[in-house]
Amino acid sequence: MSSTHDSGPITNGYYLVLFGQLLGAIGQPFSMNAPTKLASEWFSVAQRDVATTVAAMSNPVGIAIGQLLPSFFVTGDDTDASGISLLLLVEAGIASASLLLTFLFQAKPPTPPSRSQEQRERAHAAQKADPAGGGESSSQVWADVKALTGNRNFMILNAGFGIGIALFNGTRHSTPRHTLFASSSSRGKSIGQFFWLMLLLLCVGK
Repeated sequence: MSSTHDSGPITNGYYLVLFGQLLGAIGQPFSMNAPTKLASEWFSVAQRDVATTVAAMSNPVGIAIGQLLPSFFVTGDDTDASGISLLLLVEAGIASASLLLTFLFQAKPPTPPSRSQEQRERAHAAQKADPAGGGESSSQVWADVKALTGNRNFMILNAGFGIGIALFNGTRHSTPRHTLFASSSSRGKSIGQFFWLMLLLLCVGK
């Protein structure tokens, strides 16, 4: 199975890589929301800010490494794809090792790190014991969402983050990044190093 594209034929390997990207996209919401859950369940109130920051920074740092890593394996020009297979094997090995490490961690500490977490666990246990009467109702969740959307400071913060992420992703995925290094003999390597530096500056800015 193959089709054509402006830059050449599309083979089965392309669809395999696309499927891997799809799996990564499915897991993105879980990784993006994990820092706050990790901080609330494992750290005290005084430590939560630092724990959330460190955990949240792991995502852009990982992306920065992913931008820099290909430049060490794929060193040719746009017509030279040598090194791609080795790069994918290395990335698959890193991902598999990270997955295996998750089995070494407990779901939660033996004792809650804070009173708020203890109350949350009790409410969760009550909801499991009596789904009709215990725990937080869906109406309360929607009431919280309504309260957030009516909070001016939250909406300003939300808009700022949204605009910043949109500008960053627009720059990272736009066509000018290719024309920026059009005269470079190893354009792919230059682009990888450029966006690694951009992500590094983003981490510092955060």
